[in-house]
Amino acid sequence: MTPNHWKARLIARRDAIIRAIRTTLPIVGLLCATQVGAEAGISATEVLIGQTGSQTGTLASHNQAFTAGAQLYFDALNTRGGVHGRKIRMLTMDDGYDPDRALENARKLIEEKRVFALFACFGTGPSMKVLPFASSRAVPFFAPYSGASSVRSAEFPFTFHVRASYDEEIEKIVEHLTMLGVGNIAIVHHDDDFGKAGLSAALAAMSTRQVKPVATLSIRSDGSDAAAVVNELARINPAALIMITAGSSSSQLIRAIRSADVHPQLYGLSVLSSTALLSELGELANGMVVTQVVPSPYRLEAPVAAAYRQASETSGQTPTYAGLEGYIAAKTFAEALERAGENPTRNDFISALGSMRRYDAGGYTLSYSAERHAGSQYVDLSLVNHGRFTH
Repeated sequence: MTPNHWKARLIARRDAIIRAIRTTLPIVGLLCATQVGAEAGISATEVLIGQTGSQTGTLASHNQAFTAGAQLYFDALNTRGGVHGRKIRMLTMDDGYDPDRALENARKLIEEKRVFALFACFGTGPSMKVLPFASSRAVPFFAPYSGASSVRSAEFPFTFHVRASYDEEIEKIVEHLTMLGVGNIAIVHHDDDFGKAGLSAALAAMSTRQVKPVATLSIRSDGSDAAAVVNELARINPAALIMITAGSSSSQLIRAIRSADVHPQLYGLSVLSSTALLSELGELANGMVVTQVVPSPYRLEAPVAAAYRQASETSGQTPTYAGLEGYIAAKTFAEALERAGENPTRNDFISALGSMRRYDAGGYTLSYSAERHAGSQYVDLSLVNHGRFTH
């Protein structure tokens, strides 16, 4: 082959490479721009959200029921194609109800897993640990499983709530008791952030009605000191007892009360109302009054309750109040994501939530605004009768 032929071939190869580069550069530039500008947790096919909660420990059943209910809705939604063609995937991490572990989980979910939002983080203590971190990263913090007023502070502008507050639940109990003319009221509360928040709310509700508790007693979250607490209650002999407890502390306390010579009317908050707890206590739970922040999953008067009941039974789950709350939270999250548009950013999602005034989730109405981040004030009283909640 002559030198001229070699030269011609080299020139042809050079020109081919140049043409390839010119063709490829716009595509590479577009891909890079898409990767740099894409919102965390959003891909062409998926929206990734993160949850830290107690998968183990004394409060695990509450968290598991809530997340199971949420997953029921997400599964059904994903089967229909998701939101704007994206399926919602919930990544859960166990924190054992330990605030420090919850914070570490949140760091991993936000910084390593790059979730779009935190969803249904469980408990007051863990939420209070996670909230400042999530807020500093401008990450939406949706439907924490806590009614504490501290979690609802205006200093956390990216946090939106589904459930009513503990203040509203306790207000309902105190209003009910004072309407009945009962003033001889004692309070037992967890010695943690959840319990202290509930105690403050109870004292405030009673103060507005010129009522003072005859006793305020703390109990460990595992209930290991229940006998000592009940010994003090027996000495005081209150007519009614407000229990700001959850998980095993509730069952330990109730067992100790039923075995002692003390007979107060028992009132508990929604976080106490675990089906597993009622199954464990059996007839010992009869007569308890428990606040609820969602409609009954058993009476099916609300369409959302009927839909949840059908989904839970089809999947082999036991319907629970916590499960229905999770189902409603998931449905509300998906609605806000739908309203946020086809290529949502976190700011789009927050703006969409802030514009959801009087959203009907199916007989359960939530209303948000730029200033109001608590969607519901729904509180009802239920009575435990032979292992079931009635109204």
